[in-house]
Amino acid sequence: MEQITSWGAAIYQFNKNWFGAAMIYYQRLTGPAAESPIVTQRGTRNQITYGVGVAYAFR
Repeated sequence: MEQITSWGAAIYQFNKNWFGAAMIYYQRLTGPAAESPIVTQRGTRNQITYGVGVAYAFR
C-alpha cells in the first residue's frame, strides 16, 4: 500500500437552481512513496486538498 485516503463532501441546495458545495480530501503517503526525497526534503507525508464551489442547474 502506498497511501491511505479519506474524503468528505457536503452539498447544499439553496433553491431550485442554485447549489453550494464544500469538500476535503486527506491522503497519507506510506511505504516507499513516503520515503521519496521530494516528500522528506520538501513536503510532508500528510496531504490535504480542499475546496468550495457554487453551481447553477438549468432546468
